[in-house]
Amino acid sequence: MRFSEFKKYIKRGAFVCTGKLLINLEDLKIYHPEKNKRIILVKDLRNYKKDGIWQIYPIATSKRQIHIVCPYCGEIHSHGRAEGTRLPHCNYDKPDYNIIFTE
Repeated sequence: MRFSEFKKYIKRGAFVCTGKLLINLEDLKIYHPEKNKRIILVKDLRNYKKDGIWQIYPIATSKRQIHIVCPYCGEIHSHGRAEGTRLPHCNYDKPDYNIIFTE
């Protein structure tokens, strides 16, 4: 989901009751893709590569999901609420990333 959609999602009442932001959204680095300056993408500077695999920290949790910034596409991906390796939603040809669950 795009960053603007994610910000709307977290403002909804359901997320406020069951979810929690783990990072101040202003701490994410905002950038625009070269071909479309209207789209806002983000980078989470806490994420890093270890042995060629991205180590990803969630930016938010909800009752059943964790939300991360994808290091490949710059959008927000939602995954089941568990630590471990996941496939990126944006392109299955990309290498997996490892989610580090910090709660």
